[in-house]
Amino acid sequence: MLCVNDMEPDWKANALEAAARKSSEQEERFLWLVDKAAWDVDIAIAKVLIMTCSAIPDFGTQERVESVLVTAEPEVVAKAVL
Repeated sequence: MLCVNDMEPDWKANALEAAARKSSEQEERFLWLVDKAAWDVDIAIAKVLIMTCSAIPDFGTQERVESVLVTAEPEVVAKAVL
């Protein structure tokens, strides 16, 4: 099965860049990239998604990340956190 990393090799770099969410366009791109990972979360993707967490108010985008993370196997997310 192909994962996001295989289908879009720059997914990680693009997701981390868009995670800044400094404009509405960047926020839309970030959410689009996050949504692409749903049901396809491996350890590498989970690590990237966790790296996008921030204490800065994000008006719901972090909840979207959490929603995608719960589509992964619990042990994948646990390993990514550790």
